[in-house]
Amino acid sequence: MKLIYISVVTLVVTVICVGVAEADLKSDLREFVDLAPRNRIGYIAARRYIVDYQYRAALKYLQSSRFARTWLGIRNSTEFHDLLGFLQAHGVSLEALQDVTGVIDKLPNQLREFHIPSKVPVSVMMQRNLESFMREVIQVLPRARYSGLMARKVKENGDFARLYRAVRQQEFKQMLTKAQTSPNLMAHWLEMRANYVEVNSLVQVAYEVISWGP
Repeated sequence: MKLIYISVVTLVVTVICVGVAEADLKSDLREFVDLAPRNRIGYIAARRYIVDYQYRAALKYLQSSRFARTWLGIRNSTEFHDLLGFLQAHGVSLEALQDVTGVIDKLPNQLREFHIPSKVPVSVMMQRNLESFMREVIQVLPRARYSGLMARKVKENGDFARLYRAVRQQEFKQMLTKAQTSPNLMAHWLEMRANYVEVNSLVQVAYEVISWGP
């Protein structure tokens, strides 16, 4: 149970906080993570792992070499480099961007290290997916405290503020939508969808959390 909890918290932090983590913002990221009710999230993660087939299948895929190859293909795409270029043009350092992408780079190996079991002792599986898990998680996050912390970081006008403002710009969102519908990347998105990882939905969840800020 503890191993399941740790591995899923890693996934939660990656998806929810990928929009705010930078090379010199590791301490800021820890502040956000520290606000999360870890025991509650661990309970949700363990319960869903036992009864939700699609959720379990998504975790299994995310720790696989197939996902690592797919992510590498996305990272090397023109669309992805355009997104990074936009962020750099708005003051986000290259080192910071490398730290963001590095979180996902390390995800398969991190999940494999936790030795997530492939079988569970139940025969009935529900069909809730990774998105529904993320939505359940954000319901238990302390929204007012997250909002206050985001507002404080923005007022400090450091790297967090630059990245936060950049990802909220309409132009960046349009570029993100273009990447999500790009024929060049469609094979990657379809593979992830076949393994119950709906990128569009997870991006929406991430932006819901980001919208809690000023």
